[in-house]
Amino acid sequence: MGQLLLFIIRKQVGNTVVVRAENYDYLFMHLYKVDVIQNQEVVLGQRIGGVGTTGTFSTGNHLHFSVTEGNYLNRKYINPLIVLGTVA
Repeated sequence: MGQLLLFIIRKQVGNTVVVRAENYDYLFMHLYKVDVIQNQEVVLGQRIGGVGTTGTFSTGNHLHFSVTEGNYLNRKYINPLIVLGTVA
């Protein structure tokens, strides 16, 4: 799939993993556990972490998943279905 860009802890969204693949950054937020390390190559279907409720914006266990076009710092969020395709 791509390369694990970084693991960060952000006050609002808690434990966050950012994976970069092609021209997209995939953000996985509120993780209680992270199973990958920075700069690790990750593949489709690989476990990167466990669903949690970290961060001040979390009100219960869930995965906050976002996709940005280009660098996630630019905050150009897009509909994930554009990249991932439709779910049957």
